[in-house]
Amino acid sequence: MTRPLLPLAWVLALLTTTAEAATYYVATTGSEANPGTFSRPFRTVGKGVAVLSPGDTLYIRSGTYDEAGINPPSGTSWSNAVTIARYQAETVTFSRNFLNFYNSLAQYVVVDGIIFDCVGCSQSTDGMTISNGTGPIRFVN
Repeated sequence: MTRPLLPLAWVLALLTTTAEAATYYVATTGSEANPGTFSRPFRTVGKGVAVLSPGDTLYIRSGTYDEAGINPPSGTSWSNAVTIARYQAETVTFSRNFLNFYNSLAQYVVVDGIIFDCVGCSQSTDGMTISNGTGPIRFVN
């Protein structure tokens, strides 16, 4: 006895299913052990960026974040970009050598509403580094 084949439409639906974009959160009151949700955010931007995939968004809550060498992953297109943004109208400040696009080849990254303030930084590389084939990247608001 032979088994009937799966309907072609059902097989095509299985093959074209895509993962849903995720949203994560970071707050100065969070913890690296948290899942990165609104009510249980990560503590560092580095942790938040480490879990991002194309199409994902990382919202950062109010505060000053002093981390170094954060390397954002790439999106695959502007409709499937990686977004790193302040949460709503909160004030988010990055200090030091925060975002590093140096030799990362990151593409389709949106940075939205974040202040880069390196007042008092001690090295010429502090702030942000963009070079060597990186881009396109959008800085907005």
